[in-house]
Amino acid sequence: ICAKEVRLVTYSDRGVNPPAVVVAKKRMANDPRAEPRYSERVRYVVACGKPDARLTDLVMSPEEFLERGNKVSLNATYYITKQIIPSIARLFNLVGADLKAWYDEMPRNITKKKQLVGQSELPKTTIDEFFKSKNCVICNTNTRRNHDICEECEKDKQSS
Repeated sequence: ICAKEVRLVTYSDRGVNPPAVVVAKKRMANDPRAEPRYSERVRYVVACGKPDARLTDLVMSPEEFLERGNKVSLNATYYITKQIIPSIARLFNLVGADLKAWYDEMPRNITKKKQLVGQSELPKTTIDEFFKSKNCVICNTNTRRNHDICEECEKDKQSS
């Protein structure tokens, strides 16, 4: 969770507002009494979105993120590249290690995609999404539902 100071009277309507201001304005649209005080810190999180989306399109309040549940996920790439690496890189630069180059060279694991902010449903992009197996990954019996594990294997957690 990020938190930044907001001074609403100092931001122009013509430019792009900082993420905390966007969250504060969303709250004020729902409830005019939710206006933050001058220099109050407004908390926000960055959710996954389309690759060409602006940061201000991806921010939301932590409460909104929790309300959406499993429909959205945190933007791990943003947090790693913009929050974690810069602070740790200052430490590693003292011993001559280039943390940014190391991160860029790391292999990436392909994970199952969740719904992106601003999308009504998930697009089918891989062959696995078109042809999903209905067999249990443990015992290879028909699951009769849209889960990877059958009911028997799910009940017997010790062996599965």
